[in-house]
Amino acid sequence: MPEEIIKINGTETEKVSTVLRTSKKKRVAIFCHDSPDPDCIASAEGFRHIAKKFKKEVQVYYGGEINHIQNRALCNVFDISMINISDLDERQIEAHSEMLKESIIVVLDTSMFLFGNCQGPKILMEQNVEPDIIIDHHNYDISVNDKVTFIKKQTGSCSSIIFMILKQLKVKMNERLKTILFLGLLKDTDDFKHKDIITNVDIDVYNALKNNIDFQKYLRVTNCPKPMALIELKAKAFNKYIKQTGNCIVCGVGFIPPSQRALLAEICDDLMQYDEVEKSMVLGIVDEGFGLSKYFVSSFRSGGDTVDAHEFVRKIFGKDGAGGRRGASGSTVLLDDIAKHTIDRFSENVEKKESYFNLLYQAYSDRILQEIKM
Repeated sequence: MPEEIIKINGTETEKVSTVLRTSKKKRVAIFCHDSPDPDCIASAEGFRHIAKKFKKEVQVYYGGEINHIQNRALCNVFDISMINISDLDERQIEAHSEMLKESIIVVLDTSMFLFGNCQGPKILMEQNVEPDIIIDHHNYDISVNDKVTFIKKQTGSCSSIIFMILKQLKVKMNERLKTILFLGLLKDTDDFKHKDIITNVDIDVYNALKNNIDFQKYLRVTNCPKPMALIELKAKAFNKYIKQTGNCIVCGVGFIPPSQRALLAEICDDLMQYDEVEKSMVLGIVDEGFGLSKYFVSSFRSGGDTVDAHEFVRKIFGKDGAGGRRGASGSTVLLDDIAKHTIDRFSENVEKKESYFNLLYQAYSDRILQEIKM
């Protein structure tokens, strides 16, 4: 646990309160980072309750996809309402863009907005728009405009910060919200296994929530059923495309449809359960179909404090395509037109498609393992 004592004090809570209380805008627009994880989703749900205390209408937005099976289960089990910006048509984009001009903009679980891991909102607003409030717990060196109410505490989860603000504002938290925040806290701290990032605040929040959750719904999220496709992908990853150097394993799953993107994270998590495996990465190509986009994708997990997963993936795949947190990260890189047409040309030839993937897999797996050794 970090030696520094982290405090979420009344001054910071008052800053959030002041923005919500003094603004004449009647709406709050909460933006998650792209492809939000449980901590981000839980933080957004918590801030929804904060905004409602001030009689504000609330809408939560996110870009990308909610990929991981448990992340989708969290939204489904608790009926969490969020708008996927990618699903909006032109008419809806125009309508939401107009509403956002009269909304308090809140960004959660990231210090980035309209760049980096929060690019989804770019289609809804101008590039020079500044958020009103940012609340984050990541150790990113990001410059933020002085006019922005910026709360940044290096806790193990953003959910912990939101819980403390809710508590200090005396917002009533029902069992549903407590369970959602508890899941967010546990996910970002890897069930409290990441001792290097857990703070006194996280421990206090954990103790406050652990006996006040809906345990049945908690189990429905954490023990949600897995699709049969996972068996096939694991067989390919563990038998055909697998390399190991020391405590790091890099696997590949070949070509997959968009619906199976989340399964890469499942395979990564599974690999981390084996003895002596401290880092795992799974690579694949998402093929949306003939004539449509293709993406080179990855999921990465890192145990302990030896490698910052997010920074490592950014180093390998570039800043724009990477997202995640210290122990878990991933990337989505759009392949260019030449690659897209080449893959389409091989659409009826499985062997050639696999050969194409193998070229990418060999090149990137070698580089990944080399970087790990360094």
